[in-house]
Amino acid sequence: MKKYDPTKDIALVIANSRKKVRPNTLIEIAEALERLVTHYGSMTEAGKRVDLSAEMVREFLTVLKLPLEVRELIAERKIDKIDIVRKIAALEDPAQQNTAAVALSSLTSDEVRDVLRLVNTAGVSIEEAKRIVMEAKPKGFHIFMMDFDDEEYKGILLASKKLNIKPAELVRNIVRSWLKDRESK
Repeated sequence: MKKYDPTKDIALVIANSRKKVRPNTLIEIAEALERLVTHYGSMTEAGKRVDLSAEMVREFLTVLKLPLEVRELIAERKIDKIDIVRKIAALEDPAQQNTAAVALSSLTSDEVRDVLRLVNTAGVSIEEAKRIVMEAKPKGFHIFMMDFDDEEYKGILLASKKLNIKPAELVRNIVRSWLKDRESK
């Protein structure tokens, strides 16, 4: 029988634990951490190897204790933030965890926080809280994250400086112009 080598699991956790966009799912990270905890004998020791606190290791391991339906949403990356997992896990009833996971899988972290605050303080159902939060959300306001290489970014900064506008406004104007051009064709 082959002896367990923790190197791959350590690398997987380090490469994924502090990134907003991770190559691996929360399930894969949790499974790697579970093997490391078993190998090193405690969450504290495993955490030291991957530069995470024992508490953070515990939070990742929470993923593996959730009902199968919730884990499937996590594996499909419909839920891909550990803070959302933590909030779902805080619900003790597995049926509530499933309901919450389905309701929260399409929301941002801030929306999840608002929904759960309504559930806890107003005593409304998760579905009703989601409806209320989504109705209260400002309409027509969307945020996009865009990656530019250094040359593109410098070009945007230079052009925005010449035009005396903020870089975001320059990009917004370029997109608006592009959309108008497409409409006219």
